[in-house]
Amino acid sequence: MDIIDFNAHMGSWPDIFPDLGTTKIEAEMDAAGIGKAVISSLSEAFGAHVPTDANSDRLVPFRSAGPDHDLNDLAQSENIKGVRIYPSYQAWDFQSPTFSALIDLVKSRNWVLQVYLRLWDSRVVPTSEEPSGIIAKLKPVVQSKPGLKLAFSGINFPEIRDNAEFIEQSAWVDISHLHGPTTSLQMILGMVSASRVLFGSNMPTYYPYAGVYRLENESISNFDRRLIACGNAKNLLDL
Repeated sequence: MDIIDFNAHMGSWPDIFPDLGTTKIEAEMDAAGIGKAVISSLSEAFGAHVPTDANSDRLVPFRSAGPDHDLNDLAQSENIKGVRIYPSYQAWDFQSPTFSALIDLVKSRNWVLQVYLRLWDSRVVPTSEEPSGIIAKLKPVVQSKPGLKLAFSGINFPEIRDNAEFIEQSAWVDISHLHGPTTSLQMILGMVSASRVLFGSNMPTYYPYAGVYRLENESISNFDRRLIACGNAKNLLDL
């Protein structure tokens, strides 16, 4: 099955995991049966401001941005497909002119804005703000900017359930944090349509084959399976 992983990382975050380069990521992809992966540098978002060097046609590069990131620097980016932000760990003011300008830049380039609600179990790395509150603050901003390609990563079942109408109209979600029962994909498809769901593993923090196994073996239609595996990602990324 052709699989695009919408949630993978390179770079490092001190005391969490060491620097991870192209060879390590592609080895993880090969072991799990993943064809392409959307990647960015965690280092860039959390202080280093060093973009990912995605020197492989299997890796789809995004930039990572913190609240103080220079938008002029982002505007100079070439060959990227999106920008990732981490408001659960960094204080973003969604009503600020800076955030509005970021959205306008993302829209003008036809990029994806990927919002990370969780990277790890909050018992290991606590979030500074509850993800449900972040979604609530983002809703009116996103609705005032129609046409934005918005994707949530690290979202859980209650957050999808409570925001299903908004997601169906204005966002996509990945499956990286939908752990638990072997019917997790069936559960999410009872809340939002398959056209709003992306495959994501959160590798290398999580072992990617667990998500691949779920995708390949759950009792969902092959049409929905293909949408989640790669169809939606290809449309979002213009691949």
